[in-house]
Amino acid sequence: MSEQGKLNILLYSRCNLVHLHGQISKHLEKEYNVIHLAYSEDQELILRDKYGVTNILRYCHEYSDIKKTEQFDPDLCATLDKQIAQYTDGEFSLNSAIQSDRTFSGKPYLHCLIESQIFYKTWAKLFDAYDIDVLIHEANSLLMNQMASVVAKERGSHYFTFIQVRGFDKYSWLLVDAANGTSPEICRMINKTNLDNSEHIVSSYKRLFMTPNDLNGIFHNRKVKHPAEFAWHAMLSSTKAMVRSIQKCLKTTQKGISDIEDFLSKRPTVFSSILKEYFYSYKVRYDALDRQDKYYFYPIHIEPEAVVLYWAGGWYKNQIKLIENIAAQLPAHTWLYVKDHPYSLSYRSIGDYHRLRAIPNVKLIDPRTNSIEIIKNSTGVITINGTSGFEALVLGKAVYTFGSIYYNCCSNVTHVRHIKNLGSIISDKESNWEQNKDKREQELARFVAAFSKSIHPGFTAFFSNYAEKTNMDISCNAEIVADGFIKALRVVYDREY
Repeated sequence: MSEQGKLNILLYSRCNLVHLHGQISKHLEKEYNVIHLAYSEDQELILRDKYGVTNILRYCHEYSDIKKTEQFDPDLCATLDKQIAQYTDGEFSLNSAIQSDRTFSGKPYLHCLIESQIFYKTWAKLFDAYDIDVLIHEANSLLMNQMASVVAKERGSHYFTFIQVRGFDKYSWLLVDAANGTSPEICRMINKTNLDNSEHIVSSYKRLFMTPNDLNGIFHNRKVKHPAEFAWHAMLSSTKAMVRSIQKCLKTTQKGISDIEDFLSKRPTVFSSILKEYFYSYKVRYDALDRQDKYYFYPIHIEPEAVVLYWAGGWYKNQIKLIENIAAQLPAHTWLYVKDHPYSLSYRSIGDYHRLRAIPNVKLIDPRTNSIEIIKNSTGVITINGTSGFEALVLGKAVYTFGSIYYNCCSNVTHVRHIKNLGSIISDKESNWEQNKDKREQELARFVAAFSKSIHPGFTAFFSNYAEKTNMDISCNAEIVADGFIKALRVVYDREY
């Protein structure tokens, strides 16, 4: 905390987050001491030239200073191993944290250990030098971020991220712990909520879920093209990719961290992704929904994704094997309906779909199918920690999660610690389902009421080109988001509005 009694807020900008942070900064400065951390010189230039920000640190500069002299330190690695386990409630060790960082794939082990030390020391230096109370960035998606979580918890600070959720405003967001997706606001409000009007709120959310979701048009609107349209789109995408590659080679600004930049340079191009989608549209066969079936629904997460790699402890990265295990644990004569993420066709091998279709009690559903239609007729939803779990919860279905997420704090949600226990857990829940109806409805009302008080209006998903697709007033959005953030932190720090 600053000498003036203000919280020290560190806004860490990488990629397009720089545009959100650059915009909200001026609205936060009266309430907090705001410090900007740019990932590289690219983000620093945008913050300075476009948004007039002057107090800017550069992460890659701090990282590089430490990297110059860093050597492998077995004692420090042993300490980091214990700290990671302590501050992730035993979900991670240093080795599993390294494995979850997809940018380390194929890298020498000693290199990964030294990088871990550098990440830790860089964040420790920043937190200590500027007495950081709150760090705002994307969810834990790399070891670089996870070390920030460890350092923050070690010092009694917070590392939060914004996630987009469904609410009654056109766009709504929720403040969550970047390490595990839990909501400090919901956790604080769930036992203080007045239930007088809660049944109306639950009914309103059920009706909301039956209407089209604006977010789907922003996040998942890519469709397989007609051959002529496909050829044109492919040529255009290929040209854009070539231009970006040339621009990258000609850049004189400081490059980012080598492992991260190497990974980004090897990602599939838009052209190859669309080509795969076009090919799969003819090669992958889907099953029809059958209302006579008794089934559970498993929505596949996009890969790689933070919620799979970090919010689930890294245990369920192989979702095809997880689906095999779930299907094996279901009661006799029960199907598992599986639907891939609408954006995942271009990421997954066609062999994955063949493996899924080989499982006798699995039905593979077209990714374009509305998930609500699947959930409505299901016995329940089994998920790592996806949005479908929240939707199923509101619609009164059984929900089982393997990972951490904000809706786990509702007692109606069953968190499964180990896949081998799923069968007995489902059996117990099914046998007591009807007699626990009144209690479930009361707990659902309590959670939904707390959730509705914890979400805030505004668009915060400044990734890829999502913000551009909204056609919103960016400046107005920034003011709204900043106001919600101030309210959220007042709850976190037990301060009145």
